Amino acid sequence: MKKLISRLALLAVIVFVVYNLISFYTTPEITTVARVNTVEIKYNFDGIVSRNEKLVTTSMEGSGWFDPAVPENQMVKNGKILGVFYDGEIDADTKARLNEINAAIDEASLSSDELNMLGVSEDKINQDITQKKQEIIFAAIGRDMSNVGVLKNDISILLEKKTSFDNDEKPVVKTVDELLNEKAQIESSVNVNKEEIISPCHGVFTTHLDGFEGILGSQTALSMTVDDFEAIREKKNDGSDSKDKTKVCKIVDNSEWWISMLATENDAKNFKIGDEITIRISGESKDIATTVKYISPSKGDKYVITLSSISGSDYVMESRFMNVTVVKESYTGLEVPLSAIRVKNGKAGVYVKTENTTKFRETEIIYKDSEIAIVKMNTTVINPNALLLYDEIIVN
Repeated sequence: MKKLISRLALLAVIVFVVYNLISFYTTPEITTVARVNTVEIKYNFDGIVSRNEKLVTTSMEGSGWFDPAVPENQMVKNGKILGVFYDGEIDADTKARLNEINAAIDEASLSSDELNMLGVSEDKINQDITQKKQEIIFAAIGRDMSNVGVLKNDISILLEKKTSFDNDEKPVVKTVDELLNEKAQIESSVNVNKEEIISPCHGVFTTHLDGFEGILGSQTALSMTVDDFEAIREKKNDGSDSKDKTKVCKIVDNSEWWISMLATENDAKNFKIGDEITIRISGESKDIATTVKYISPSKGDKYVITLSSISGSDYVMESRFMNVTVVKESYTGLEVPLSAIRVKNGKAGVYVKTENTTKFRETEIIYKDSEIAIVKMNTTVINPNALLLYDEIIVN
């Protein structure tokens, strides 16, 4: 009996050892599918925008009201009438009527080709009415009641135009002389002085002033020190924007602009003048192409890096301080676990499962870190043995 028990115990030990040996040498294969991935080498900075700008001022006291004659961010020529500065207070209804007359004068001055480009139609009028209604809601929420009155007047004008379309009637259009006479009568009735504001140069018109127009131009951007950057940022933080009411608008040269960023030495060493890089900025949905134009002398472990761009951006035209994501390098290809890379006959590659067999597929690594590799996608038939999209890669 004892011999039987001993033999059974020995048999159990043998079975246990054999089972573990089989398990050790038959570990289930771990696989993954080759998929497209993009890895970006990115840096985040605080940025300050510089633009070449020309301030436009009034010769009056600056306590009145500027009535623009052109829309925000519109390109204007040298000598263009930008609007009228009224030296005194004017009620909301009178402002609304003057705005209406100015718009009518501009429309009456357009050529037939320009009128055709406007695409005035009943659908367009309906869209404008809907937009004005939304603007009224936002103005009411913000307690901007004077703007609510202006918007209501705009809707009334649009409704009149819509009625003329519905009745198949042509709207009555006043001549430019009639409009000018009406404008002159209104201005004389309110008894205020006025001054026509003329564009001093060609560029983009805007009434958005922040007090940095005389400070942040191309020369500053291309010579900014670390001390300069921090002083400008401090000026922004203390809220000391321009309060000079004689400055009514500005003309911006939008052919090129600059953004300066404060970087540590560890980050700055990855940039050199002439590098073409992509940036993403807060408030802008698209990527922007830029070029490194300037790197400042160091102060401690800090540098200023200035990029330039010729890409248009309304957000950049209106904003001065923003967060910047710099995409220094970007790699797109097939993602492969680094542990799956093997070398066969001096060539790097991976083993893949295909048709119940295992094959070696060659790879050209364009990026790798401690966990993954990005390999070049095979888009031609030059190398029929290259790794392909959706190949099943053996990891272990």
